Amino acid sequence: MRLEVLSAVKIVYAELVRLDRTAAILEETRGVLESMEAIARSRYEVGQGIQESVLKAQTEILKFEAESTRVAQERLEVEARLDAAVGRAAGTPVGPATVALTGELPEDTDSLVQSAVAGSPRIGALEAEIRRSQASAGLARLEQKPDFIWSASYQYRGDLDPMVMGLFGVRLPVHKARKQAQAVAQAESELIAAQQDLTDRQIRTTSAVRELAARAHRSERLLVLYEQGIIPQAANTLESARASYSVGRIGFLDLFNDLKALLDARKDQASLETERIQALAALEPLVARELVQVPQGGDAAGGGHAGLR
Repeated sequence: MRLEVLSAVKIVYAELVRLDRTAAILEETRGVLESMEAIARSRYEVGQGIQESVLKAQTEILKFEAESTRVAQERLEVEARLDAAVGRAAGTPVGPATVALTGELPEDTDSLVQSAVAGSPRIGALEAEIRRSQASAGLARLEQKPDFIWSASYQYRGDLDPMVMGLFGVRLPVHKARKQAQAVAQAESELIAAQQDLTDRQIRTTSAVRELAARAHRSERLLVLYEQGIIPQAANTLESARASYSVGRIGFLDLFNDLKALLDARKDQASLETERIQALAALEPLVARELVQVPQGGDAAGGGHAGLR
């Protein structure tokens, strides 16, 4: 239960981190766009630019404001989910999500699957149910077999010789055969059903672990591409475009497209990091151990590091 609660809190908090990062990226990009709008206006005022560029910049600034409003509203919804996850009163203030959760996925996915299957309470309960069903089926089969009866007695008769008697017999289940056959059939049916439930649960658990592990691996690989290639390249392209625009070598639309490409790449990076952390957190209750760590002194629940402990 503790791991399930921690997992839920981490998943929600990771979403809060994404939203706050997105809000910061939007604010920073809006500042760049406002400087671009100022340049476009200056160029238009001296006859070196066109009014369309100014209007385009102003329109995009309004779009940024709208997206920032949407992100802020979504944050309120996530705050409510976080309050519910940690059992706090609704509306409890949640500060900026500045603590980045960390975690690594073990390389051996098979070991995660084994841990999940071995540590699953549901699988353990089904295995116990199978053992009970096997015992019931065994007893039901015994009831179909004859009962062997043996007894002995000794009688003291005073002056006469003592009497010793022995009895051996067989009780055949003739009159109860049908009832006993039904009991055996029911016990075996319950055993088969329990075995099928166990197999189904093992398959579901294995599938869930492998799916979450694959999601985490995918996010990790894409993050490397974004951090080492896509984002640096987009940033360099934007800087080159800004220099070219300032001297009139390219138009405003080309410059804006480069700005939008960098914005989208940074937002994608934040989403991928959140997806990676959420996949690891979702694995925790399955494999019965923590995979996502909260830095010491962090405030991942809006109430100190102890909020996650």
